[in-house]
Amino acid sequence: MDKKEALKIINDGETLRIEEIPKNLWEDKEIVLAAVKLDGMFLFYASDKLIKNKEIVLEAVKTSGLAIQYADKSLQKDINICCEAIKQDDCAYDYISDEIKKDPTILKTWAESINAHS
Repeated sequence: MDKKEALKIINDGETLRIEEIPKNLWEDKEIVLAAVKLDGMFLFYASDKLIKNKEIVLEAVKTSGLAIQYADKSLQKDINICCEAIKQDDCAYDYISDEIKKDPTILKTWAESINAHS
């Protein structure tokens, strides 16, 4: 499979075929970005380099807050990214770094998310 075919699978929304995309293509920023815009949980397949990419992780958590669990630990400490994840899914709080769990911005966002999803 080449990049063009992989992008077609993603852009056509063929989520059941995502696993067919070879590992080496998950090192390609364009492929990973397209995939996480479709479903943030596809961050799971991204290369170690790309799970450190702020742009990709931010897009991932916008579609699935729980994708924060697949982000690099350095981004699990990023207040902006973690707030986006928690806004999307209050359960994302469980996957952010303990270092920021008591941050007032995080706690406020978490409380608002819980209330919004109740």
